[in-house]
Amino acid sequence: MLTMLQSARIFTTSLVIGKARCILPILEEQTRSYFRWNPNHYKFPNPPGGHGGRHPRKGLTRQRPAPMRQYVYKPLLPEDGKYTVDPIPTHRLGGRDPETGRKIVYRGGGLKRTYYMIDHVRKPNSDGTPYEERVLKIFKSDCHTSFLALVGNGLNLRNLYATANMTPGMIIRSHGDIPKIPG
Repeated sequence: MLTMLQSARIFTTSLVIGKARCILPILEEQTRSYFRWNPNHYKFPNPPGGHGGRHPRKGLTRQRPAPMRQYVYKPLLPEDGKYTVDPIPTHRLGGRDPETGRKIVYRGGGLKRTYYMIDHVRKPNSDGTPYEERVLKIFKSDCHTSFLALVGNGLNLRNLYATANMTPGMIIRSHGDIPKIPG
């Protein structure tokens, strides 16, 4: 039984400028390429080092690009790094990597976006009593798919993800007690 390369050597010839020649050396060169083709590339995600996928790169020191959504805009956060409920302006990247400036994906045009910092933690008071806040406003953010709620308690204001039942003027309570299951 002949292998594929042996049959290519015997039966397959290529006509190059009127001369017949064997294509076996060409096939052998293609199998010895710098990038080895991995048939199971879809099963292995890129590890943090960036080696993986269909064509692993040797000597790659930088991580491969993340999903393409990150090359649309970059929020210009306050210099002091403190939390704010005010809208934060964004810088449009146009599909370029913010570190290297290299074009990764085509992104262009569109409206300016405003970014809002979100407080993801709903914690109760330290003495165990519920933490009550009033919903002041529900609004849509350009950079988030869900609605946001501006809530306040005394002097503290913060943005939260709005639930389906939230309305302006409603009082929400956050507590850490686990209720007993009846029955």
